[in-house]
This record gives sequence, structure tokens and C-alpha cells, in this order.
Amino acid sequence: MDALQELLKRKWILRKEDPDLYNMVRDSVKEIRKFVQEKFGYMIIVTPYLIKLEKIPGYVEEWMGIQEFQSVQEYQMFCFVLLFLESKEREEQFVLSSLTEYIQMQFQDGVIDWTHFNTRRQLVRVLKYCLSIHIIELDDGSEEGFIKNKDTEALYENTGYSRYVIRNFAHDIMDIHSLEDIKKSEWLMLAYK
Repeated sequence: MDALQELLKRKWILRKEDPDLYNMVRDSVKEIRKFVQEKFGYMIIVTPYLIKLEKIPGYVEEWMGIQEFQSVQEYQMFCFVLLFLESKEREEQFVLSSLTEYIQMQFQDGVIDWTHFNTRRQLVRVLKYCLSIHIIELDDGSEEGFIKNKDTEALYENTGYSRYVIRNFAHDIMDIHSLEDIKKSEWLMLAYK
């Protein structure tokens, strides 16, 4: 059950970061997969690069979320970073300006303004979080300079892990328009299992 404990306490196990733990958990997945599915309703994702236990809470609580983020706009930026990375191959490099241009285009009515210090600081918090969970790697430069100057560049690399940040849905999420729709769809999915 050491493997299950490791899966429960971590976001995921990355082969590149801890190959011994990755191999130990991978070897135990067959034993624990049925248990976590039956007892918790969780799925285990195993790829050549990572192992993830999709932990889905029964209820949303105020304390849940990304502790580093301080605003809704940071969550929006994070989602746009994930979308941006979807179009990139694993190990593909990109510069900060291409990401900021992409985010600028995604915000409705051009609401985002990189000339504002607070907006740049929000993106830096998002980038630091992305680096901490290893969905991007910094190859050259620093995101810190972006806080002081919107024209600062940095070179990043897509690790490919971003595809596993948001859970996979068994149905089309374009039909979801509210929190109630999500709750209903989850309930229906569980009822039919």
C-alpha cells in the first residue's frame, strides 16, 4: 500500500523526477487500480512519463484550489496557459512573448493589459506555479524580469504534462454551462457505474 499512499499524497509521480518511485508505483498499479476505482471512484492514469491518481472531491470546499493564486484572473491565465501548451509538442520551446500574445487574444474584449504591473505579477505567479508542477521548464531567462518590464523575454519548454492537469470527462463538456450542470453530469456518471 506504499504505492497508494504515494499516489494519494502527490499530484502525480513523474518518471523524470523520481524514476525509482515511478517504477515501484507502476509495478503496483494492477493491485491498487481496482481498489481505488471501487472504494473512491478514482482513476489511475499511467503513461511512460507519469502516473496520476485522479482525485475528485465529493464537494467543493473554500480551501480547495491553487493556494498560490490570489485572483480569478490568475485561474483564467492558468487555463489559457494549458490551452496554449495543448498546441505544443512535448519538449517544444516557446518564448514568453508568444504566450503573452496568446493570453491577450483569449481574454474577451482585450481586457488584459500587460502594461499594468499587477497583471504582469499575476502572470508571473501563474508561471511559477506551472514551473513548480513541472508542466513547463525554464530554459533561458527569468520570468521575474517580466514584472518590471513587459518586453522581457524568457525561453520555456513544454514538458507535455499539462495534458494531465485537467481531468478527462466521459462526455462533451461544451454542454455544461453552470456549476449545477457539472454536478448533475457527475451524479449521472456515478449513478450509471
